[in-house]
This record gives sequence, C-alpha cells and structure tokens, in this order.
Amino acid sequence: MYNVEGANLKKSVNIIKAYRSLAAPKTLNHRYIFDDIITGLVPLFYTARSLGLEADALGSFINFSSNYMDKNFSGGKAHE
Repeated sequence: MYNVEGANLKKSVNIIKAYRSLAAPKTLNHRYIFDDIITGLVPLFYTARSLGLEADALGSFINFSSNYMDKNFSGGKAHE
C-alpha cells in the first residue's frame, strides 16, 4: 500500500513519515487495549462458542486480561 521496502518490518514502517512520530502506549491502561478486547476478542470468543468451536485459549486470555486490568471485559467468566 505504501510502496516501501526495508530490511525488516521496523525499518519499513520507519520509512513512512506518518508513522515515525507514533509511539506505543506507555501503560496497559490504554484505550487500545480496552477497545481491542471489548470490541474484538470478546465478540470473537462468544461467536466461536455459539458455533460450538473451542476457544479456550481466547477465553483464558480474556479472563487473564480482566483479572490483570481489574475490569470485567466479558460480563462474566469467559469459560463459563
């Protein structure tokens, strides 16, 4: 999309001027984390479960995140 080439991903991304000033969050207490779990992982977990698919690792990650961040992301334990 950006038509860049670099020796690795970091060098390729750094070639793109718009990305040079972006920095990762300095804490896990950040909207990127909260948004990705709530709007991505939790719906994916419940969709898999409703289709009868195993999603134990995903459920464990949601539970771990909930415990670590002291926030109930799934409305309950994901393994229940």
